[in-house]
Amino acid sequence: MKISTSMPHRLMPDQCLSKPAYRLYQAGVYGRWLVVALIWCTLIPWSLWQFREDIVLLQDHFTWVAIRYGFAFQLVPAFTLFASIGFTGAVLIRQSCHLLWGLSIKERNNLIRGTARIRKIGPRHPLWRWLFH
Repeated sequence: MKISTSMPHRLMPDQCLSKPAYRLYQAGVYGRWLVVALIWCTLIPWSLWQFREDIVLLQDHFTWVAIRYGFAFQLVPAFTLFASIGFTGAVLIRQSCHLLWGLSIKERNNLIRGTARIRKIGPRHPLWRWLFH
């Protein structure tokens, strides 16, 4: 009995897409990683700076209660820190799924429809040149 290694409902991005659709896929990937890089360069340092007094206290007396109260009494920096880590994790998981299992038919069709929309708009669209030249 032969086991099939192909998955008919999942296709690798570079195998199933036309060149413009694949470049639209790449633009999405680059855009997500650009947002992650901006988050790590702006929001993470700011939130860690807000925790500077708590970090000094933790260096002397590390307890889980100190960590909990640091997050509880500084909600905006805590939310910013956790949201940044969560967004980074989401991008990593999405990228890993695409690399391991490929694109679903729905994702592939969305890329093809997006390419058709950009082609219909023409050179006024910001991605036109990158996709079709």
